[in-house]
Amino acid sequence: CVAPGEDEMTSKVVNARTVVSLTFDDTLADQFQVGDMAAARGMRVVFYVNSPRFGTSGYMTKAQVIALEQQGHEIGGHTLSHANLPTLSDAGARTEVCNDRAALLAQGFRVTSFAYPFGADNTSVQQIVKDCGYNSARDVGGLRSNGACPGFPWTKPVPPANLYMIRTNDSIHSDTSLQVIEQYVIDAEQNGGGYVPIVFHHVCDGCDPDSVSAATLAAFLDWLQQRAPATQVGTVDQEIGGAVLPPVTNPPTTTNLAKNPSLE
Repeated sequence: CVAPGEDEMTSKVVNARTVVSLTFDDTLADQFQVGDMAAARGMRVVFYVNSPRFGTSGYMTKAQVIALEQQGHEIGGHTLSHANLPTLSDAGARTEVCNDRAALLAQGFRVTSFAYPFGADNTSVQQIVKDCGYNSARDVGGLRSNGACPGFPWTKPVPPANLYMIRTNDSIHSDTSLQVIEQYVIDAEQNGGGYVPIVFHHVCDGCDPDSVSAATLAAFLDWLQQRAPATQVGTVDQEIGGAVLPPVTNPPTTTNLAKNPSLE
């Protein structure tokens, strides 16, 4: 359980709706199938990618990531090397976060949200992510998960109070049942509604401990579709909003790295 802040020690928030963001970390090649799976059900999801991984073994190609964005899915940042940011110097963390975002912008992606590798952050890292031009950052943990973390909140307001510490349930593992994933949403619905980001990694049949099978994911998407309109699926950018800010690099550069910096 990730200890919540003082403003988070509540078991219930009151919202008019429940919003689920389906987020997929690490640029993994087996995630590409999710684009069609979600789009076929009218849903848009979030892929948190590491720009140097494009086209390397086991990871999606740049063309695949472009195709996902063209389907309406969100592309977010996840550092250059999947670094554990609190273990780095401030300069090292800025390089990981800022230069990855600048590289994604330079390749034409609309990048506004970030996910901390390993769910690892602190107040200094949160400020660095903000300084690098991100409008939000997703953590891992901090909400009740399958009976764990009693006393922690079931969900967060829409949008969360701290946009750079967006809490989640535990990430999905190969032994996480469909019923448990559904319960994360039900718990939010029954406790005032709110924001439920769900963290996925591999999409495969047991290829990794941090995985969900395509069949389980498809069943979850079908189940979510039936809960609309009271429960909605949206990307982080849709829920948080905000302008696409210019790239920032470490060390600073004198030229704008974005192909279309004004982002018309």
